Amino acid sequence: MTQDTPQTIHLTDYTPPAFLIDTVNLDVNFQDGYALVTANLNFRRNQAALTPDAPLVLDGCELELRSISAE
Repeated sequence: MTQDTPQTIHLTDYTPPAFLIDTVNLDVNFQDGYALVTANLNFRRNQAALTPDAPLVLDGCELELRSISAE
């Protein structure tokens, strides 16, 4: 996503996140011309969030969600 004019982000614009990430495990496999990255994240809802029932939103380019599991 590109913008013509950069947007200023102020500290007052930040709010507590709806989810907290406890651990991240990355597996990076470098190939000719690309890299395949597999990420496993363990996260939980943040009860201190302003909107504790907010949905989980994954944001990125050319990403494929393979699975979600609850433990």
